[in-house]
Amino acid sequence: MVKVVMLGAAGVGKTAIVQQFMWNTFTPDYQPTDRKHTYFPSIMINDHLYELNITDLPVIPFFPENNAVEWSEFRFYGLRSATAYVLVFDLSNADTFQYIRKIRDQMLASRDLRSVPVLVVGNKRDLLVFPPAQSSTPSTAPVPPVHPAHTGHPAHPGLLGAGLGAAMGAGAGLGGGLGSALGSALGGAGLVPGFGLAAGGGMAGAAALVAPLANSIGGDRGHHHHDHHHHHHHLHHHAPHHHHARPHLHHAVHHLLPHPHHPTDYRERRRDIVSLVRKHWKCGYVECSAKYNWRVVAVFHELMRSIDSSDRAALTKEVVAPIVQDNKCAIL
Repeated sequence: MVKVVMLGAAGVGKTAIVQQFMWNTFTPDYQPTDRKHTYFPSIMINDHLYELNITDLPVIPFFPENNAVEWSEFRFYGLRSATAYVLVFDLSNADTFQYIRKIRDQMLASRDLRSVPVLVVGNKRDLLVFPPAQSSTPSTAPVPPVHPAHTGHPAHPGLLGAGLGAAMGAGAGLGGGLGSALGSALGGAGLVPGFGLAAGGGMAGAAALVAPLANSIGGDRGHHHHDHHHHHHHLHHHAPHHHHARPHLHHAVHHLLPHPHHPTDYRERRRDIVSLVRKHWKCGYVECSAKYNWRVVAVFHELMRSIDSSDRAALTKEVVAPIVQDNKCAIL
């Protein structure tokens, strides 16, 4: 059983990511997580079946420095015994990244993370494409203060309102002229719901983001109130699908491209975060939109890839260690 703990500030979409992965559902009405919820998906990757125990928790003010503190403050949360961690932040709210940054620093100071996969997830990427019309300030719950005894690094520059643009990376999107436009706007690999990851481009992800402009998505979706949930997934790659561009989508694509008045420093700040996470923290990094189910499967694909690599490294170490010991020689 692989124990995965989801951590992040309030309102960043931890529960939404898990429920999209489990059931392809999203509840637009925000309901704070007030107790521990567990999910039990089964995932196949590299011909290896993993049984996961995904724990979705209320916001924690700090990461316990030892087992005694965990027992007194976060009993039965399983924070220190997790196999892997998923740290979620809101791409439109810089404070939520500072929260996971301090939590990660506390984890590093109190636990050996060399063999523990940590994945950083930037959620709500749709807000960078479709910013709220009411206000330029994202409507998320306030970030709780981190325990004063555990202070991290100085505040990182904000993430507000970056366009997607070329900073998101290149990548083939839809076919023809529409493909190049969406490829540069969305970048990376897209999600094909229910079929794993499309190898290049963002057909389904793009469709999910364009859909609000076409008025094809609306209405409330059902909400599940279960503490224990089971599901099965196969993570694998499929060849990209090519479609002809449709004239009525060109207007929608125009709105997907970065706004000409967006400051370029927003993109630079996001590049700084990606560089910090990947180069300095040595962690995986994925951006997604739980609301539109865009790259949610990519989140768990990257998580399972890290877990599988960690397992293989541990197995190799167990096999090689006795051989090295047998080859030792002593000079008398």
